[in-house]
Amino acid sequence: MKLLSTIHYPLSTIALAIALSACAPQAPQRPSQRSGQQPEPDSLTLAMVELHRRLADAADVELNNYIRNHPGQWFAQDDGSWVMGVEPLSTIHHPQNTLYSLRLVTRDLDGNLLSDVQGEYELGKCQLPSSVESTLHSTLSTLNYIVLAPWYVAYGSQGNEFIDGYQNVTIEVYIL
Repeated sequence: MKLLSTIHYPLSTIALAIALSACAPQAPQRPSQRSGQQPEPDSLTLAMVELHRRLADAADVELNNYIRNHPGQWFAQDDGSWVMGVEPLSTIHHPQNTLYSLRLVTRDLDGNLLSDVQGEYELGKCQLPSSVESTLHSTLSTLNYIVLAPWYVAYGSQGNEFIDGYQNVTIEVYIL
């Protein structure tokens, strides 16, 4: 009997040591080291996503009010923008490397001039706001038109040297 209790004591000590070692602090793991788990977004990331969602919803309301107050034949685009002056055709699709000579006149929704630029632009090179580029992909290339663009497909949250971030705009597109 003495032999059994001697063996039992060291086994319980080993079991306790193993259990306590599992509670010891461990270095944080990088997301790539976790076994198949996606990293959970932190509260700041979640707050920014929620802010952008709310700003996008507000932009949609503002654009709908603009259309209501500016009659014309507006066509909704899949990206959230609206086009007047030309109906986008799903049967036309210009290749990515098509080169256009354009004049882009950008105004805020009150009609104030923000920028007036002219130049050569190649589709697929991120040189144009995505709302303008998507319309160029699907329209006849000889027509001028107006794009009513929410901030998220115009100049984004950062804007540029002439246009503030989060600004909804109209972009007059003149094909030269």
